Amino acid sequence: MGGKLAYPDVSAEMIHEIYKQSQHERICAYGFFVDLPDLYERKRSVSDPGRSFSSVMEDMRKVLEQTRLDLLAAGLNHLSIAHFPTPKNRRKITSPDNGWLIILVTGFKKTSHAPVSEELVERVQAILATDERPTWWLMSRLYGYPSARWWIKHKMQ
Repeated sequence: MGGKLAYPDVSAEMIHEIYKQSQHERICAYGFFVDLPDLYERKRSVSDPGRSFSSVMEDMRKVLEQTRLDLLAAGLNHLSIAHFPTPKNRRKITSPDNGWLIILVTGFKKTSHAPVSEELVERVQAILATDERPTWWLMSRLYGYPSARWWIKHKMQ
């Protein structure tokens, strides 16, 4: 489990500094952990006990894909939707090993690299059908930023 993370919307100089600092400091992410079966239940509040397992799984796939598209439309980068191990304190019998971590901003030592608007928080809460507030998550060393030079060349144009 791991992957690349999106840089915040900051200057090119700041992106270089973030990349350099990330080489020796653990990255923190401010966002929402999403247990995917829980999200599906919130989005599909009416259950149909007569549905087959395969039709439920297909519907769940569609709901999760639409949720992902809604998050991207809200302004999140595709790298802001990270696959993340389900924390022990959030595990239930229905919980998979991994869920999503919806990252609003990253930082070091729980200090964000950029501000997060309350409007964005509320949009994401609405998409996730939750009133839970975002929290800080310490990312494992398996998560990192892409090359600063690459990001500036491809994402800041």
